[in-house]
Amino acid sequence: ILTGKYRPTSGSAFIDGHDVILDRLKVYKSLGNCPQSGLFWNNMTVRRHLEYYAYLKGAPASILSSACARAATLVGLFAD
Repeated sequence: ILTGKYRPTSGSAFIDGHDVILDRLKVYKSLGNCPQSGLFWNNMTVRRHLEYYAYLKGAPASILSSACARAATLVGLFAD
């Protein structure tokens, strides 16, 4: 419901002050969602997945590589 994949049957939810139904694009800017099913990039490395999603979220190209390597390391994953 929070990611917009399913509509709520009642009530409302807000992320960063934005309604998850009415302000979906603003919610997406505040929320990271990397679906784990139906992947079509089975040979992509952890680093490439992170860089791809960071790029989609608007991260500056100049920091993609270093930021994604750091993120992977912080959660105990290998960056490559």
